[in-house]
Amino acid sequence: MLVKTTVIYLTLSLLLSTNLFHRAHSCFFYPRIHVGFFNQLPKRPHKPLYVHCKSKDDDLGIKTLMPGQYWEFTFCEKYLATLFRCDLHWKGLNLNNLVGLQCQMVFYTM
Repeated sequence: MLVKTTVIYLTLSLLLSTNLFHRAHSCFFYPRIHVGFFNQLPKRPHKPLYVHCKSKDDDLGIKTLMPGQYWEFTFCEKYLATLFRCDLHWKGLNLNNLVGLQCQMVFYTM
């Protein structure tokens, strides 16, 4: 009886620890945020949209999106500690302060 109980406890402990390690990589305590960019800017002239996203700790580099292309990234939101800034450029213009262009930033949680 003792051996059976011990095996059950060890099995449950192994399953729990495996789940915790998996969840630690996938935002266990914090919400997962997805940020997506879909380039719907005019196809003429055939110029790409440049997206450069970075935080204090991570620089995701410059992504080049041709018309119709989509790119997204995911991060764990730590309340009041996670801030990503994304700079958008098209045809030499900084699009960060312009309104009305067909450029979408999509934020959602899972």
